Amino acid sequence: MQIRQAALVVVALWIVLGLQGQVPPASSQPEPRDMSRIYKDNVWTCLLPALKATGKAGRLYYRAECRPVQQPDSLHPYYLPDTLLFPLTAVNAPLRDKTGLAAVQYVFRDDKEVTVTKGKSGIIKVRIGEVSDAILQTKMICLKLTPDERYNPGLAIFAIEDARDVQDAMSRLGYVCTERRLAMLITQPAKGLPHLPSSMKNITMDAALDAVAETFKGIVIYGECRQSDGTSIYDIDFRPCS
Repeated sequence: MQIRQAALVVVALWIVLGLQGQVPPASSQPEPRDMSRIYKDNVWTCLLPALKATGKAGRLYYRAECRPVQQPDSLHPYYLPDTLLFPLTAVNAPLRDKTGLAAVQYVFRDDKEVTVTKGKSGIIKVRIGEVSDAILQTKMICLKLTPDERYNPGLAIFAIEDARDVQDAMSRLGYVCTERRLAMLITQPAKGLPHLPSSMKNITMDAALDAVAETFKGIVIYGECRQSDGTSIYDIDFRPCS
């Protein structure tokens, strides 16, 4: 396993630097968070065109490694967005002659830690590592959305996380969300634009996130890591498939 990881690190660095003829010094030790971003970008670069070929939205779940914050302060008392280190994942460039589920499965066919399935609605789900469904299976009795939340995937995700049922489950199960990133363009509600319903009843957190991905034609990314004290940290992000 260590040999495989070392080889994939070299490949990841080659993808980033090789096109410019640069070779990383043998003695250099990249920061874990820098390598995490490379791993995540590699997966996204190969997954996006394959997902487009399916004509469907997607979900990406990954089991991360926790990176503790060295110096928490009053502004960041818990965790920073880069606390979750994206795992090293073997990927293949998608083939043009493959479409649908097969296109995405081909991308990850060389990594035994990855499973690719299709949900009932046709949404493609990719799981990297053993990701717990504990918080995702939380059922919300009634999720109400404001007009802005209905028309903006990022705000909709925040509303899902802030739902009372989800917050209660977080406290009960020992989950903490990473610091939110608020830099986003807000779409004003308008006729003809994609949007979520004003409310969703008796729906799980996972199904609500599916609705976000399907409505806004993108991929909802869910990552989590578990600390030595038993606390789980999670992060949710959205990327359009455009």
